[in-house]
Amino acid sequence: MRTLAIVLLVVFLAVDAHADDVAVRPTSDPVTACQEALARASRQLGDGIRRQVGRCIAAGVRCLTTDGADPSACCAAAAPRCHAQQLKLARDAQRFAVKVASGCCTRIAFSTVLDANGLGFASAAHTCQCLPAPTEVADLRSLGTCVGRLVDSATTRLLAVAEVPRAAEALACVGLEHELDALEASDAAAACDHPTPTVTLAGPTPMPTRTRRPRRTPTTPFATASPTVAPTPTLTGIPTPSPTSTPVCGNGIVEGDEECDGRAYDTDSCLEDVCTCDDFCDDAGGRLACRRDCTIDFSGCRAGGCEF
Repeated sequence: MRTLAIVLLVVFLAVDAHADDVAVRPTSDPVTACQEALARASRQLGDGIRRQVGRCIAAGVRCLTTDGADPSACCAAAAPRCHAQQLKLARDAQRFAVKVASGCCTRIAFSTVLDANGLGFASAAHTCQCLPAPTEVADLRSLGTCVGRLVDSATTRLLAVAEVPRAAEALACVGLEHELDALEASDAAAACDHPTPTVTLAGPTPMPTRTRRPRRTPTTPFATASPTVAPTPTLTGIPTPSPTSTPVCGNGIVEGDEECDGRAYDTDSCLEDVCTCDDFCDDAGGRLACRRDCTIDFSGCRAGGCEF
């Protein structure tokens, strides 16, 4: 009986300690959660723009540089697919704005999102006032529209400046006028004046200077023997080649150039964690599947124009 009482007491103390541990466990910071959500959504939007606009730029450059080919005929053949990509980009931008307006940022005050002592998105709102067609930021939805435009212009500018110098010609070739406007918007954003905050840096604290005590000179000199050290032979090791991992199709992990593997998909160009037909096709509806060769099967999608 005494043993049973001791066991019950120990169980009660353990449950009580666990309850105290749960009670003091801190909750997630809504401001940090908002920042992480905005950064992640912006990164996904930029990845999709980079992928889709990059393909059309590559198609335009091929038309402009292929020997013996008629550039006008080549550009006209590539234009319909790139027009479909432009419609998809417009839908992605709308979905991005809706996601910003309905996500975890609704849990904090909009002034905190804008304020310099909060998340500091007032600078983005100011930049959107400098664009050729200014975007007035008054709430989370309009902030999503503003940030989406900045992501579009910055991503297109990166392609044009750092990777494909003839990007503007290629975009005109395939008829992506919207991305030409994005290049113009990036120039306006770069020229926009921003108030520079004054940062006062405290100087280093001076360290006290130590006075070294004089060393005592011995009265009787001692001879110091200098040992002779024989040189140590240098051993030359034979480098061992490091094994290289080869992507394996069928292991359920997306690796290398695989588009999918089993139930796993390459989500770099998907707006959410789960890829849907809307991420690759002209419209929503249907269901994606993964082929045995680890490429995406779009046969279950209802809309056309599907491309990874």
